[in-house]
Amino acid sequence: MRRIRIIASITLVLIAAFSAGCLNKTWLYDFTDPSALISDWHTSDMPTFTLDGTGLNIKDSSICSLVSFTGDLTATVYFDYSVSGECQSSIGFGFSSAVFGEESSVIELNFQNPGSAGDTYSEGWFYVSMGPKGYCIDLSNGPISGFIIDGINQVELALKGDKLKVSVNGRELHTGNAANFERVSSHFILWGDMEEEATMVVKRVEIKYAGELIENYPDL
Repeated sequence: MRRIRIIASITLVLIAAFSAGCLNKTWLYDFTDPSALISDWHTSDMPTFTLDGTGLNIKDSSICSLVSFTGDLTATVYFDYSVSGECQSSIGFGFSSAVFGEESSVIELNFQNPGSAGDTYSEGWFYVSMGPKGYCIDLSNGPISGFIIDGINQVELALKGDKLKVSVNGRELHTGNAANFERVSSHFILWGDMEEEATMVVKRVEIKYAGELIENYPDL
């Protein structure tokens, strides 16, 4: 039997909508909604975060959606990021074929040390796609194109066929090979690892998808 509390919470923060186009269904989770609960997501062991009216403030945590999606999809994440001085931080978004703790295929984009001053922690990004067929890695050192320091960022991951296009605030950052990603169904994954001088507050996640939504809530 599915947990009644989770369903009641999801009803308030989850919106299912229909519109024209191939990606004609939308799943949305609003972390600023008063009814938002971290238990609506699968989390890493011993996560460090706060969840309040401002959103999900991640210090050292990974989360994975309990629902997954078939077919092509586009995930858009809205988050506030700030940093001061020289600081080490890591932010990641992507898709997994299974929830944490299970053998899975993964495709992800990682931001490393955005906005850090000095030369100790270099800024850049790397892209990873891996699965039973092998893996693919792309990377770039230097300032992350389009990324906003001390403000709201909008990161979009568009998975279509065997390609994943990543855009930051409307500017295309990278299109990577997704052929190694095993696309039975795709869970959305997000994580952050922030030192004291960096802050990441996730506001909401919106996923448009062409196929089906698969629920994977735990039983009572």
